[in-house]
Amino acid sequence: MGLGLHTGLAAPLLYGAAIAACLLGFLRPAISVYFMVLLVPLQTTRYKLHEFPFGSKVIDFLLLSAIIGCLIKGWSFVPSKLNRLIILFCLFYYFSLWRGVFFLDCDWPITTSDLRLQMWKNYMLLPLIFFVVVMAIREAKQIKILLGVMCVASLYVAQSFLRSVSGRDFSHFSYSVRDAGVLGYAGENGLGAFEVELTAMLLALAFCKGLPRYFRMFIWGVLACNTYCILFSFSRGAYLATLLLLLLFGLFKDRKLLLVMVLLAVGWQVLTPKAVQERVSMTYDEKSGTVDGSAGERLQLWEDAFNLIKANPVLGTGFDTYEFMGRVGDFRDTHNYYLKVLVETGIPGLILILVLIWRFYATGWTLFRSAEDPFLKSLGFGFAAMAMVVFVVNIFGDRWLYMQVNGYTWILLGCAMRGQLIANEEARELQEPPPVHDPEAMFNELPVPAAQ
Repeated sequence: MGLGLHTGLAAPLLYGAAIAACLLGFLRPAISVYFMVLLVPLQTTRYKLHEFPFGSKVIDFLLLSAIIGCLIKGWSFVPSKLNRLIILFCLFYYFSLWRGVFFLDCDWPITTSDLRLQMWKNYMLLPLIFFVVVMAIREAKQIKILLGVMCVASLYVAQSFLRSVSGRDFSHFSYSVRDAGVLGYAGENGLGAFEVELTAMLLALAFCKGLPRYFRMFIWGVLACNTYCILFSFSRGAYLATLLLLLLFGLFKDRKLLLVMVLLAVGWQVLTPKAVQERVSMTYDEKSGTVDGSAGERLQLWEDAFNLIKANPVLGTGFDTYEFMGRVGDFRDTHNYYLKVLVETGIPGLILILVLIWRFYATGWTLFRSAEDPFLKSLGFGFAAMAMVVFVVNIFGDRWLYMQVNGYTWILLGCAMRGQLIANEEARELQEPPPVHDPEAMFNELPVPAAQ
């Protein structure tokens, strides 16, 4: 449940608010974006809206509202190399969608009932969200509001998680104590990935001197909740990504974080909760020389994936085909996104996704290095760190295709792009010489009376 949807009136009120946001979006497109950002990670909350007319399409209608609002205002999108890369990315995956038809010998993806076409459409919503954010969010103030909305959504994710696990025994690890909260079928590892990705951005803002003190204190509170969720998501990929964040921020923001990282690396068996210690320790048993069942299953999946890759190295098997193959037991995923990309889209697909993540990082880093405004610099650094986290967590499973996990990555990519445009405009204004007010020149410009 989400946003208090355990009460009878909350779902209709949320549905009414979504309609209002769509209507207001025609006049102020940013309003549609704000409401969409609130709903993106709350998958089970959005499910509660499915009982209403077009409730399952709420994200689609909010995007459409923002697009129409931008067109009414005459706002266009600024061309860039990143845009062309993303368009190429979308076209490539449409080609790969059809490649899968011939591999699986299945129906053509031309009807809305086709599961693979539905998956492709949902996947393509992520790049569309990026384009809409860049068009609709025009000012640094709007980016700050959007980040505030993300904080509110993150707090609800944490509150939902706490409510779900309330009463469970965390004194020892077991799979029964894990829960994904409102992130639904993204799973517990998806929850950990979402929390650590957003933490990368919020940690950069927490160190930003250009933000009001009360807002930074609020962010630290959100970070504390995120940390709790990361710990008890029991996601080892999220743990590794968190250590990477401590290293990055220790090198560039506060050296004290390097000490925290060293203390965790050396004394994690004392400093972390018992259940977390057991989760990490179970990965590899030194006495028997074996890995735990979860890690062993991953190794089996990876070995099988490599066999598929050898048979189809160039074109792959086609987008969203692996889940229908029934290769290893009931598993529908390779538990490593890059292997899944290699299996389904071949070497060109892997190169494309790695280049895209690199461009995400480069967009943030360029903003960090070029902006003068402290907020924009922090936005750039936070997004660069976020891109690195995205790369790491996808080594341990598919955290890329889920909107509730990866939606904020594309939204913040749009914010970083808009931030760069704002920074460029500010730099041009500083370079332009101020107008010269010459009283004598003004006097000379006055009309001369005609001779009598």
